[in-house]
Amino acid sequence: MAWQKTVVETRPDTDTEFYVSSSDCQTHIASTYTDTGKSISFAVSLSSNELKKTRTRVFASEANKNTFVNDEVIVADRALFIQHCEDNECSREATVDKEI
Repeated sequence: MAWQKTVVETRPDTDTEFYVSSSDCQTHIASTYTDTGKSISFAVSLSSNELKKTRTRVFASEANKNTFVNDEVIVADRALFIQHCEDNECSREATVDKEI
């Protein structure tokens, strides 16, 4: 069964930039997860007031999601995301982590 993971980033105002992963991280995700079918979809949406950015990734299985979450490149990127939120008074919340 597929597995969905959704993370919502909320910023204090529209002058504050949302977090963006490095191009190296994005390339790693593409080659390791997207191109191999481990990640079967990724969507980004913005709230109408432009303060919340929702990122939803669907994995082919829970095992693929667990591999992603524990991947050293993803762990390092998550640390940068958390630091970005602390530095910019943003919040980051995993809102969905379930089988679909």
